[in-house]
Amino acid sequence: MTAITSASLPLTTSLTAITPITSVPAATTLISTTATTAADSPAAVVSLGNAITTAVDLYSSRGTLADAPPALMWENTTQNKVTSTIAGNLNSQDASTRFKGLGAALLTQFANSGSGFSQSVLQPTGNATPSASALTALQSNLHANAENAVSLTIKTASGATVTLSLSSSDTGLGAQVSVTGGKLNDSELAAVSKLADGFQSAIDGLGAKPPKLNLDGLTQFDKSALTSVDFTAKLAGGDIQTLSFSADANKRSVSMTGVVGDLNLSVDTRNTAILGNAAQQAKALQTYLTKFDSARARGHGDEELMGMFKDAFTTFNTNVGSAAATTSGAVLNDTDHAMLTGLADFSASISQHAQSVNPMRTNEVDTFAYTVSQSTQAKGAQANRSIDQQQQSQLSASYHQALYPGTSLNLTLDKDSQNYTYFKIADSASSSSSIAYSKNAIISAALSQSSTQSKTALTYVLGQLQSTVTTPKQVAQASSVKDLLEDALKQDKASGFGGSGNGPAYKAAINGIHERVLGALDIATSN
Repeated sequence: MTAITSASLPLTTSLTAITPITSVPAATTLISTTATTAADSPAAVVSLGNAITTAVDLYSSRGTLADAPPALMWENTTQNKVTSTIAGNLNSQDASTRFKGLGAALLTQFANSGSGFSQSVLQPTGNATPSASALTALQSNLHANAENAVSLTIKTASGATVTLSLSSSDTGLGAQVSVTGGKLNDSELAAVSKLADGFQSAIDGLGAKPPKLNLDGLTQFDKSALTSVDFTAKLAGGDIQTLSFSADANKRSVSMTGVVGDLNLSVDTRNTAILGNAAQQAKALQTYLTKFDSARARGHGDEELMGMFKDAFTTFNTNVGSAAATTSGAVLNDTDHAMLTGLADFSASISQHAQSVNPMRTNEVDTFAYTVSQSTQAKGAQANRSIDQQQQSQLSASYHQALYPGTSLNLTLDKDSQNYTYFKIADSASSSSSIAYSKNAIISAALSQSSTQSKTALTYVLGQLQSTVTTPKQVAQASSVKDLLEDALKQDKASGFGGSGNGPAYKAAINGIHERVLGALDIATSN
């Protein structure tokens, strides 16, 4: 054996460990490490005098780093965009960031190939290498039971179902796509391909700060090629914890649970006859968004949660369609549409998790719950049709506010901190609009509105209740607009515009009616 001297190795040089390559191996299905034995101890320790003590990475007799972490274990050796995206995202510490670009890559690959695909990478803890059967079980568990997962299910007109899933855990990252029920044709593959950006946008919104419900790209699919799109997600520790979205020819719905609270929204897209024109829909949508902001301000609701609620409401009421005949064949005219909001029917709710912020009075909790809905019934054939639309809303909230301006709320068991006002809000409102015809002549047209508001303020000074003040408000009104419409027609006839309903007086009348319909649900106009 040749002796190692200082002449054979520079005194200032130490051996450098080679960083393991994290890409997929070219010729093996998985990367494995050999279990360490006594024979794997370092072959030699180099000592080059006492003046210099340089750390030297030690290798086993088999050429491996003695303290190297477990090697990455890939499900297969396929080199493609999905694999490279997984390799690039694996070291990310944030669950949502781990899926960056991965949803779009997986969906695009499927659209190009039309075939199923599965890929994952694992880095098990500890030094032991799992057996082949144990590794298969770990891979299956990652795909099926990971704590962070998103999935997209697409059903096609031909009856095939495409399911895409992404999964992430502390020790692995995976992507999988499968097809059941048949093979997609070219038009279906093209329609699926167009969902790639929408799928990725929905994923990215989950981890945004603040989080966003970016679902618009999943609502705008080709309904001639695809029948439904469903998106689900669960993210452990994320602001959004679970999400379930569904869209088909009849409805759009979403249900979300989060750290702050929950929301639910469902929009019925079947009855396109009640939809207004683009301008009416835009105006109605903006009116509702303003109402939501007013309700949040009155009940001191969370801005981020209400922001997501508004995101979903806007998305679900955009690109719904244009007015068309109902199944009974009735076509609504401008007068009919003036009596309606112009939006599709919906049901929505938002609620925050209750918080007990006053340790001296734990029964005083901060809450916020808001529900709003619209439902429409259209009956009869064209000449004898009737339409009735109902709107309803409820607001229930409670919150603490510092008693003195410029001071912060910091409630403790110390009575000196107990200077505050505890507010309780209870509001409800309902409105209706209806119009009916007999032999194409209006026989009734009416609007009604009722609302109640209640705001109770309990004021405490040094922990002692000083006053309880309740401020109620009630509104109830009903009116027929049939005479208003008839008078407008008479004015136009007298001015030479005829009785077709196209004169300026009649148009002004129906525009005024639509304003009243949109303003009928103001349950929270002030604090």
